[in-house]
Amino acid sequence: MEILVALLYVFLFSAMIWKLAIFRIKCIKKTWVLALFFVKILSGVILTLIYTYYYSDGELSGDTAHYFNDGKILNQVFSESPQDYFTLLFDSGDQGLVESRLHDTEHWTRSELDQFNDNRFIIRINSLLSFISLDVFFVHMLFFIMASFLGLILFYKSIEDFIPKFKKELFLLLILYPSLLFWTSSVLKESLLILGFGMLIYGIRFFSIKSSWKIILIILGLFILMNTKIYFLFCLIPALFFYLILNSSWKRSWITYSLFVFLGVLFLGWNSTFEKFNITKYISQKQRDFNLVGKGGVYFMDEQNFYRIEYKDQNTLIKDHAYVVLKEDTQVEVKKFGELEYRIDSVLPKDSRFKFYSEQEPSLSYFKVPEVNDHWLNIVLYSPVYFSNVLLMPYPWQSGSILKWLNMIENVLLLLLLFLVLKYRKKAGEIDTKLFFFSLTFILIFYLIIGATTPVVGAIVRYKTPAFLIWILFFLSIIDFKRITLKPQKHKK
Repeated sequence: MEILVALLYVFLFSAMIWKLAIFRIKCIKKTWVLALFFVKILSGVILTLIYTYYYSDGELSGDTAHYFNDGKILNQVFSESPQDYFTLLFDSGDQGLVESRLHDTEHWTRSELDQFNDNRFIIRINSLLSFISLDVFFVHMLFFIMASFLGLILFYKSIEDFIPKFKKELFLLLILYPSLLFWTSSVLKESLLILGFGMLIYGIRFFSIKSSWKIILIILGLFILMNTKIYFLFCLIPALFFYLILNSSWKRSWITYSLFVFLGVLFLGWNSTFEKFNITKYISQKQRDFNLVGKGGVYFMDEQNFYRIEYKDQNTLIKDHAYVVLKEDTQVEVKKFGELEYRIDSVLPKDSRFKFYSEQEPSLSYFKVPEVNDHWLNIVLYSPVYFSNVLLMPYPWQSGSILKWLNMIENVLLLLLLFLVLKYRKKAGEIDTKLFFFSLTFILIFYLIIGATTPVVGAIVRYKTPAFLIWILFFLSIIDFKRITLKPQKHKK
């Protein structure tokens, strides 16, 4: 039955790609477009197999499994109480409702910063898909593949007119770039992020043509970005600001850009005095959260506190269904509900009993990053470290899976591409200044945020994947296609 349902949706999406005008591309045959969609399906299957048999013992693991399973749990609430379901679908719900309905979920309360918890959006999407998927994971995967595929096509159509030649090659690069292909072919935030960004760019690019539809695309794109990875949208805002104001000569643009970067640093310091929306505290807390994920641990709680012990020390307790019992006196980290940081507490006595919360294996590719510690100046001082980590990692000597070698090759290719772009660059007066500074601003801020908050190499590789689209804009702003030829030059005697 599951195979029939999966094949039905493959046929349905294939028919949509074949028939709908939005999937038609001038330089690419429809058969090629459909074939590339099947390549993405194959990539999704490979990713699923890796997270089922390489990272696990035959059961789907990782974020894909958590989002899918949490979505099923949320969907089941509908049959028990439609009112509770719609409350959770459109609101976070109070602590009592979450405890009673979603206590078995992994990612609903994963982040300490609930107002920025972007896990819930993807869980809600999966809960809605469960109504029509019969809880078949492959069907959920197909929807996310279709979302990212449409996003990439919208992005390509937005820049197509700026490419005098090599249009086909660029489209193939967009779809087949390994990291982009791999991480946007499953039930992950990156798939929805690509869709949101594609909608936003397409809506802005063709705003004057049938603007009512473009307004809807822009609003949907902003909504998706806001609910998947809000920091991606935060990076777009200053980038769009520079795109709008930098419309002068190349030399003046650099002076203006440098001035505004300096003002941006001052704004970061001024913003650190805010209580509610404090960028520095947000980055610091994200870093703390990810440090805990990278180091792993076992988490349990009582009526007032959360407790944590190192994963390697789990033999000091006994798991009894939904509870844990300490086998010996154990030193733990503790924090009260509502607090952001764990602290070392006194030793808990033997035979103490607590409610089990979760456990997390330590990441093989965990490494230490310079801590922000709620000080905005640390972000500035350590920015070269944060940026270089994202640009260059993984290194050959770092721990990681077999995928790290593919990522290392990609990093080398990106640096090589940068060299070639500089070789075939336009003259200073011909460079698209606005597009250049737009992409440069985005890449700088995006890489700094990822580098400051992510102490796991595998996560860095995945999180920086969407930035490849911005790199393409960066290359388009300075490359002179007229100087590039794939045919060997004949020398006259």
